[in-house]
Amino acid sequence: MKNNFIPFFCKWKIILVAILFISGSGCQVEVPKFHDYEAAIDYAKRIDKPTLIVFTAYGLGYSEFDNDYLSSWKLSNFLNRNFIVIEMIVDDRRVISEEHKHRMLGKFKIKTNPSEIKNLGHLNTAIQIFEYKTNSQPLYVVLDTQEQLLIEPFGYQGSNSKFYNKLQLALANFKKTH
Repeated sequence: MKNNFIPFFCKWKIILVAILFISGSGCQVEVPKFHDYEAAIDYAKRIDKPTLIVFTAYGLGYSEFDNDYLSSWKLSNFLNRNFIVIEMIVDDRRVISEEHKHRMLGKFKIKTNPSEIKNLGHLNTAIQIFEYKTNSQPLYVVLDTQEQLLIEPFGYQGSNSKFYNKLQLALANFKKTH
């Protein structure tokens, strides 16, 4: 009886795991996130993928991106396969080097007094305001490998399907040019 029970139990366990995997319940795909814009863009160019920039803040209390979108197996898997994700946190207090600060201010042609940029969060905020003309989070920006917009930047979408549709449109636009 023991010999028959173990294979029977194993078969049901495999079926249960398959059902959970297909339904997406409890099976979140880890989506790597860069925090260094230049490194992410260089990597995206090397592997020929579009970049999703997520402007967010610790001060939001939680990240809609992580909690709402990445908790969906379908979305996290889609992002992992098709995009490079950069998380740019606007209230990040980490210190940045003067060299990095000046290089990024020049890259984005940000007209501000460099002494006002005291940390990474200040730099991320300046990039969001000067490059994308808004200071609300979350903000999602999708770029091609030449750092050109694939779709207009957008905010929180509420439903996974709306967010997924935006990403699908961006990916379709990317594939037209690559």
